[in-house]
Amino acid sequence: MPGGRGNGPDVPQGGAQTSEPVAADLPWRRAPDTALDLVERPSAAAPPVGARAARDAQRDLAPLEPAVEAESERRYTLAARILVTLVAVLLVHGAWRVGPTYDEHFYAAAGRAYLDQPDFGLNREHPPLLKYMAGVPLLLLGVEPDPNWRDQVAYPASFFYTRNGEDLSRNLFAVRLPFCALAAWTVWALFRLGRAWFGARAGFVGAFLLGLNPNWLAHGRLAGLDAGTAALVFLALIAFVHALERPTARRTLAAACLFGLANLAKFTGLLLGPACIALGALAAVLSRSTRPLLVLARVLLAGLGVFAAGYAFEARPINALWGEPAYPLSVSRAELDRGALVGLLEQELAALAPRPALADQLVRDVAGASDGARALEVLLGAVVDPTPPGLAIAALGATRALDGGPGDLRRRVVDVLLGLEGSHPVADLRLERVAALAEREIAPGPDGDPAEHLARWRAWHDRAASEDWNERILTDGPFDRLTRGLLGDRIPIPLISAIKGIDYQLYHGRYGHGSYFKGVPLQAGRDFADGNPFPEYYATVMGVKNPLAFLAATVLGIVFALLSPTRFGALRLAACLLFPAACFGLFSTGNTLMGVRYVLPIFPFLALFGARLAASLPRTALVLCAVAAAESLWIHPHELMYYNAAGGGPRGGPALTVVGDDWGQDVRATGAFLARHRAPIEAAGGLWYEPYSVGDPAAFGLVQTRLPDGPVRGIVAVHAVHLMRERAKFQWLDGFAPFTHLGYSVYIYDTRAGPPGNDPGWR
Repeated sequence: MPGGRGNGPDVPQGGAQTSEPVAADLPWRRAPDTALDLVERPSAAAPPVGARAARDAQRDLAPLEPAVEAESERRYTLAARILVTLVAVLLVHGAWRVGPTYDEHFYAAAGRAYLDQPDFGLNREHPPLLKYMAGVPLLLLGVEPDPNWRDQVAYPASFFYTRNGEDLSRNLFAVRLPFCALAAWTVWALFRLGRAWFGARAGFVGAFLLGLNPNWLAHGRLAGLDAGTAALVFLALIAFVHALERPTARRTLAAACLFGLANLAKFTGLLLGPACIALGALAAVLSRSTRPLLVLARVLLAGLGVFAAGYAFEARPINALWGEPAYPLSVSRAELDRGALVGLLEQELAALAPRPALADQLVRDVAGASDGARALEVLLGAVVDPTPPGLAIAALGATRALDGGPGDLRRRVVDVLLGLEGSHPVADLRLERVAALAEREIAPGPDGDPAEHLARWRAWHDRAASEDWNERILTDGPFDRLTRGLLGDRIPIPLISAIKGIDYQLYHGRYGHGSYFKGVPLQAGRDFADGNPFPEYYATVMGVKNPLAFLAATVLGIVFALLSPTRFGALRLAACLLFPAACFGLFSTGNTLMGVRYVLPIFPFLALFGARLAASLPRTALVLCAVAAAESLWIHPHELMYYNAAGGGPRGGPALTVVGDDWGQDVRATGAFLARHRAPIEAAGGLWYEPYSVGDPAAFGLVQTRLPDGPVRGIVAVHAVHLMRERAKFQWLDGFAPFTHLGYSVYIYDTRAGPPGNDPGWR
């Protein structure tokens, strides 16, 4: 029935095939339906056409009597409501029980600061939307931001533990609640989508697989960016597909808004741009029409407007950012190339007529210097000496070899140039060289007086003489050329915090992050100089961090989708495969090996393929759901440390990979353990413990703990991430056996009697 609950006009109840001869994926050639809302009534897939498609339809969905189908839909809709309620309860319970994770401090503190003043320097490496969401509960509770919030390192800790320490548990729980709501609502949205595409039972299976997945429960309750990004990216791509299918103003606007919001969640959302372009092009080819391209253009442009609004239409000049410690980034610089220095000097001297008599001697002295620093000093001697003037000017031009070079050498040249007298031959040329060497511009003043301009540079140099001159605002050449190259340092650059954030993420992606995999601790920079040493990392992580039944259901669903693509339709199938493949491929080839949370955006798509399995093998899908739930729920509320049986379970899994799993969440449990056993622990000499947190250990009762800096005798508590990633420091514990685990992430040892250690019976 057209416009019927959960079904579009082209798929009747029970999935029976209609006789209407409509070409797949050309929905704008049909009369539009009235179901425009993404969640309430998404459009159904185009009916299969042709003999083979008819056989597929008969095999996948046998027609049911309307009354039977209606009863089945009511039953599974009720089951979905119960499921979403259960998911919400599990999320909220976990949000209350689990201690603070490492990154939550930054996001919540930044979000509260943004609501007070839209200045995005704090935590500028991520977009602001989900941080706004974390800040709103604090605003409603009357929690005021710390006036020293610009100190990026200290602000999150001082905000939570110093300024508002008495309400730490309340504030942490409050900032997590919006994320719990979003994660639970996404499960409901997935059910509605699966019901519209494949039927109510299939929608329930998809929602079940996502909602009770341990990774969704683990990250959906945290004031982090990963689950929220996964939800918004999924909804944005589905909304775009629906806008392509029936391009009404309402659908196009919804797709644009969700596109902008997904990009405001995390820069992973940038993958949506290429995905939407590819889908728009595919829709144009399938329809032999340019109308999908117009929809694409409207979504991208309007989505950019939503993105800019999320940044409060920010526009700031580069010069305003140098003084904020959140923006400059220290990067490695190329050493001074003496060959390039000599070559530039020869080039400058060749332009002089007549050639100075001392030119050849200067070239020989520079070329024969023992190192680059000595060669530069020889060259600066010629710059300072005003006789002959042409030699000083040529030597000044040769300092171009230092552009982009080591900061200490550039600083030395600037120091010399700013100290020259106004009558010196290079006095009128030096400020251009100073600006290039300092990598910034300083306005000359309203009247353009050269003396005032020089005074401003000298005042700046007095302040910056002790700073790290290897810092840069933008580390990637294309970003630098498109911003500073076009607008300079003084003209406001639109969305500069977003540009800087993307630039930072690309730099971080190349540099890598401290990690651990298969017994190998990985150090940022050094171990990623030649690229990702473990391209199989994310494939392995997906294999051990998910219930085996979840993996089976999603893989089988993908197989059925590929074998019978007409059930999806080309456009929908491409959307559900394109983004997950791009996301998974990007992170598998990149240098950020940070655990399953980085690929969490693919999970809703995988669950949708599980719904597709239920359309063909409903009993198999339901059995796999039950098994997946049994595999998952037993570990609640410690889902962050979930590993399946193939991965060794939560006790053996960390030996394979643990970064992003032990996220410091059990520091509170460690404080509770110390409180329960304080007397015997003190009798044993106290607790040796190094928290994996930016927080204050005293807030959890860990006042007199000591940091283990080598083999010690006593009670030792070690985070799994420290034990694995810092092997040189904690390898001495390999001979001991922990007598208990706190949340599976903190190992407790008794080392008093030597290996293998005692079990005092404390739990």
